[in-house]
Amino acid sequence: MNVKQNLRICVDARPLRSRAGIGRYTREMVAALSQIPDVELVLVSHRKIEWPSHPRVKVVVEDSFRWLPGSVWFLFRGKQLTHFYNCDVLWGTQHFLPFLGRKRIPMVVTWHDVVWKILPQTMKWWNRFVNNLFAHEAVRVADRIVAVSKTTEEDLLRFYPQAKGKTVVVYEGKSIALSPAVKPRLEGEYLFLLGSLEPRKNIVSVLEAFALLIQKKEFSSYKLVVTGSEGWKNQEIFAVLRRREKLRDAVIFTGFVSDEEILGYFASCSLFLFPSLYEGFGLPLVEAEGICPVVANDIPVFRELSRVFDHLLFCNFSASPEEIAHSLQTILTSKRDILRFKAGWREVFTWEYAAKALVKEMRLVVEGGSRGE
Repeated sequence: MNVKQNLRICVDARPLRSRAGIGRYTREMVAALSQIPDVELVLVSHRKIEWPSHPRVKVVVEDSFRWLPGSVWFLFRGKQLTHFYNCDVLWGTQHFLPFLGRKRIPMVVTWHDVVWKILPQTMKWWNRFVNNLFAHEAVRVADRIVAVSKTTEEDLLRFYPQAKGKTVVVYEGKSIALSPAVKPRLEGEYLFLLGSLEPRKNIVSVLEAFALLIQKKEFSSYKLVVTGSEGWKNQEIFAVLRRREKLRDAVIFTGFVSDEEILGYFASCSLFLFPSLYEGFGLPLVEAEGICPVVANDIPVFRELSRVFDHLLFCNFSASPEEIAHSLQTILTSKRDILRFKAGWREVFTWEYAAKALVKEMRLVVEGGSRGE
C-alpha cells in the first residue's frame, strides 16, 4: 500500500482543556507534531478547546454534543470524524478508542498508566468506572499502543495480555528549561513538592515526616512548598495541618502556577520531592533535571528512569513518618548533586523526539502494520 506524503491525524483533543497530566502531554505533543512539515492535524472535541492558528492544524468542536460525557461522545463520533475529515489515522490520547461500527480505520492510542487497576481507590469514581469499562476495548481495537514508559508497558501487559505485539515505548519530553531570566521564588531553605492534592501524590506522608524533621534544631527554619491544583480527597492533607501546629507556618500551598514559577522553585529548593505512590511516567522528574537535587519514591517507574539519570536519590515515602524524616535528614546533611541525564539520553526526552517516534508508528500502521480486531 502506498501512503501519501502527508499524514493526516485525527486527534482526540479533549485533554487540551486541562493544564496538567494528560492535558500537558497532549498539548506538548500536538505542538511538536505541528512542526513536522508532512503532518496535518485535525483536533476534535465536543467542548471548547483553543489552539493557535496554524496552516496544518484544524480545530473541530462539536459543541452540540457538549452535554454528553466525553468518553461517550468519542465512542460514537471518533471514527465518523476521522472518516469525514479524510484522516489517515485516529490518535486516542487518553486510553480510549471508538470500538463500535464496522468501518475499519487505523488507530493508535497513548497509554499513560493503569492506575484504575493498581490504585483504584485514588481515582474519582467516574474515571475509575470509565477506564474499567472501556480500556480493554481500546486495547482490542488499537493497531498500536504507545506506552509512556517501560513500566507502563509492563503493567498494561500484566492486566491486558491481549496487548502483546501491539506496544511500543515512547518517553515524554522535557517541557521547561532553566534560563538566566528565571528568578528564585523563595529565600531560605525549603523542600519542593509538585503535584495535585490527591491521594496518589502521597502528600500526607510528606507532611507527617516534615513535621518531625522541623522539630530538629538544624531544620527548624525549613519550609515545604507544595505546588499544584486542589485535586480531590484532600481532606486528610488539611487535617494534618490542623493536628500539627508547627506545619501551619512551615508549609506553603501555592496552587497551580506557571512554568516560569515552577522553574523558580526548582532553582532554589534544597530538594525536589517526588513521593507519588504510583506514576506511569513522572514528567516533573524530567523537568527538574539539570536544575536541582531530586528525591523520588522507590517505585518501579522511578527505578526505570534511574537508569537514564545520574544522581537520582530514593526514599521510601511509604514508610513511617519517622523513617521518612530520618531519610530526608540523612540526605540533607550529605552531599547532594543535581539530577543529570546520562550521556546520550537527553535527546530522547524531548517532545520533538517523541512526536517523530509517534509519527513513525502511525505510518507503519497506515502502511498495514498489525491491526486490532
